[in-house]
Amino acid sequence: MDSSQIHIKLVSSDNGLWAQCYSWFLDTYFLAVEDEIKKGSARSWRRVDRSQRDELKKVFENLISQKDKTCLLIAFEGDQPRGYFLGIVKDCVAEIPSMVGYINGLYVDPSKRRQKVASRLYEKGIQWFQEHEIFHYELYVALESQEAHQFWSQKGFVLSEQVMNLSLKK
Repeated sequence: MDSSQIHIKLVSSDNGLWAQCYSWFLDTYFLAVEDEIKKGSARSWRRVDRSQRDELKKVFENLISQKDKTCLLIAFEGDQPRGYFLGIVKDCVAEIPSMVGYINGLYVDPSKRRQKVASRLYEKGIQWFQEHEIFHYELYVALESQEAHQFWSQKGFVLSEQVMNLSLKK
């Protein structure tokens, strides 16, 4: 299977794709976060619990209703979702540029990896950002994820800072 048989579609609140694939997206989102934590992500304090599924569904519904702020692309093979790109326009108060494209997630089904699906999702996501006048991008990558570091480095991303976290329990 080559990536030419993959079709990428933009999910919006009015095109019916969310209703068609939200369950797959949420399941996949949980898997991606769990995988990131297994690889030693320092963001493990920001856990997403599967019991929060309904709450998370509402969060994503709110995000995709903001058409100028959120890009959710899903890669389909036939009618089966195989990957996603989630990009969000982030306001950076008192900074230049004042708006950046935050890549919240890029995920491809393991059976479709190494077939350029991630690159196609990335390219379409960057195209969406540029159509919205966003030309600076950032993302978080788990320190231990060499595969992710290699992918993003090949796209021109450079390590620019380290994030420090503190979580105070109630």
